[in-house]
Order: sequence, then structure tokens, then C-alpha cells
Amino acid sequence: MAIQRSSGTVKAPCGPVAKTGSIISFDPDRVVRGLVFHLLDDKHAEHVSDASIRNARERLKKKDLHLAIMRELWEAMSHRERFEWLLARSRTQIVYSGKTAILAADR
Repeated sequence: MAIQRSSGTVKAPCGPVAKTGSIISFDPDRVVRGLVFHLLDDKHAEHVSDASIRNARERLKKKDLHLAIMRELWEAMSHRERFEWLLARSRTQIVYSGKTAILAADR
């Protein structure tokens, strides 16, 4: 999985990564990439389980999850706040097995 810095609460009616003016939106793939990016970049984990990445992506696609946030709000957030926003909005929790993070559905 390519990890890239993600930028992104309104339901987005459009495609994968819409940057329409002042709105940043996230499709399921971008949400998962963002979570993985934050886990690794913020050194919360050394690895993220490949199986959990696939499962999270499928769970979010099944729910047809598309998130959006005003660009101004996103840019005003700290790195940690962005990570927490992605976790909360995608209803995802992180479980650790040693130095490996596992993306799981929030209970």
C-alpha cells in the first residue's frame, strides 16, 4: 500500500478524492491510507496488519463511507486531531499486537 500524506463533516456525494473548493473528501481507500499514514508517521506502530487493512477497506466500502470536511477545519487541526477525526468518523479502533497495529471496527 502506498502511504501518502492525506488531507480531508459532510457526506460527500462525489468520487474517490474530491477537492472541490473548500471541501476535502475521503473515500474508503483514502480513509484507510490516512489511518495507516498516521500510525506509521506518528510512530504509533512499526507495522500495520495487511489483513486488517484489507478488512477495514472492505468494511468501509460496504458501508459506502465517504467523508468530507471543510478545508479550513482540516488545516486548523493538529496531526493527532486529524488521526482522531479519521478514527471517529470511520468508526475504527486500533488494536496492538506487539509493534503491529490492527485496524478494527469500533464496538
